[in-house]
Amino acid sequence: MITLTETAADRLQKIMTEKGMVDTHGLRVFVKGGGCGGMQYGMTFDDGERDGDEVSRQHGMKVVVDPMSTPPHRRPQLPPRRTTAAP
Repeated sequence: MITLTETAADRLQKIMTEKGMVDTHGLRVFVKGGGCGGMQYGMTFDDGERDGDEVSRQHGMKVVVDPMSTPPHRRPQLPPRRTTAAP
């Protein structure tokens, strides 16, 4: 999960208010391939949610992360790992 500071959320909400998007959009955070430099992070204001998105509210700000940008250790494992009970 992406964590916003209160200062960052306040600043983003101010920008969204100036653009008339504060009531309709959230912050979408994504990862894209970066070639030799590895992965690159990006952000945009987005007015929708897609299947599988991880959505949270932080300091009044909606934050959306698509499933491919969720860190691998946070992605659900399919099929689920089977565990055995201790004897």
